[in-house]
Amino acid sequence: MPAGKKKHLMYNMLLCWIKESCAEIPAEMVQKSFKICDISNVLDGTEDDALYAEQMDGIPEAWDDEAEDETAHKFKVDIKEED
Repeated sequence: MPAGKKKHLMYNMLLCWIKESCAEIPAEMVQKSFKICDISNVLDGTEDDALYAEQMDGIPEAWDDEAEDETAHKFKVDIKEED
């Protein structure tokens, strides 16, 4: 390791690195990320379920019941069916 004073990174160079890194992120990924976090410019409520729709994609319907039963069994909780 070289001896002597360490040089500080130039502020402008740091900003350029950040700008270049952000430019590499696809706009579609940014938009999708905001929607998943339930952040949207749509005020009429048409995208309110985007968060839950994204989470449920690809999950079989039976999985939810099995996971609930397994969790109840682990914690010895009775699950009552709603009529």
